[in-house]
Order: sequence, then structure tokens, then C-alpha cells
Amino acid sequence: MNAYFEIWCYGEMGALKILPYLFHSQRDVFVSDHYRNMVIVIFTRIGTNMLLRNFDISNVLNVAKAIAVLEHYDGTGDIVESTIHSRLVASKLRDLDPDVSSNKRDVLKLFSKRTSCSCLKARHSKARKSIPKMGMCHGCEEEKERVSLSICTRCMVGQFCSRECQLSNWDNHKGDCDILVCAHEQNSMGNECSDE
Repeated sequence: MNAYFEIWCYGEMGALKILPYLFHSQRDVFVSDHYRNMVIVIFTRIGTNMLLRNFDISNVLNVAKAIAVLEHYDGTGDIVESTIHSRLVASKLRDLDPDVSSNKRDVLKLFSKRTSCSCLKARHSKARKSIPKMGMCHGCEEEKERVSLSICTRCMVGQFCSRECQLSNWDNHKGDCDILVCAHEQNSMGNECSDE
């Protein structure tokens, strides 16, 4: 925990860069269910307190992203390939995008479901009624309501506002799409990805 927050505070790195670094330097925390669950509980309490004290949402998002990754890591394989690039985690991380205005709704949902007290339930309920679910088109980078965005049928993570936006952005999206598809194939079938 100390190493995570030292790197975060002084290095200005986000959770998705800190966790892989710590994964290699403090692997025992990641492979032990006991330690990993203890870290998730601590992160949940820290994030809940940050929300209650109205911290900057980008700081709360870093904690939320760390929780999303740690909850889905099974203790085997590399944390980036087996978890961060998995479809489930990648879509959760996408919904916790700091550039999307409604991310407070998603953050409140994440913490209110995980905290044992009801301190965030009313805030989450209010946010559900007043803040629409928003997402970001990976093509034009415009914020839109999630219901109007289509998901890339190949990687099942990238969101686009139209077929034209997806086609015009394919060169940019292809690299991420390939990584996500490869990680999904490795996780579901144990196959190694080919370098095509």
C-alpha cells in the first residue's frame, strides 16, 4: 500500500501503470488471495472516504481502477495480459474514463456496492436519477449517451457513435483491438497470440 501511494503521489502515474510495476516488485501481494482481498478492502475504504470528502474525481478514479483490476486478477499469469486486457476489466476501465462527465455515477456505483456502510447509497441513487450514463466515442472522441454508442464486435470494448466513425478510426483502434482480442483468446483457450 505504501509503495502504491508513494508512486502515485510522487510519480503522477495512474493505477494502470502502477499495478504492473508493483506486480513485478511485490508479486507475493498479488498471488495471495488473502493479501489481494485485504488491499481491495483498504482501497474501498480509501475511495469511499475520498468520495465522502469530495476529493477530485480523478484521484477517486485511480483507486476505483485499482479495485477493478485486483478484483479480477486470479493470481496466475501476468496482471496486464490476464486481467487489464481482459474484456470484462477493459470495459469497466473504459466506463471509469476520466474524460467522461458521468464517471462520478459509475464511481459511486462501484464504491456503494463494495462498502459495508450505506453512506454512499443515497448519493448513488441521486446520481442514477440525475446523471445519464455517458461514454466516449473512440473515433471522434465526443461524449455521448452510452445507449447511442455501439461496441466494436471484435474486441467488445471500443465504443463508437457510428459505423463511419469506427471505420475512419480503425487504424488507431486496431492495435488496442488486437491486444484485447489476443488477451481474450489467451484467457479463454490458453492459446498464445500470433504476431501477425
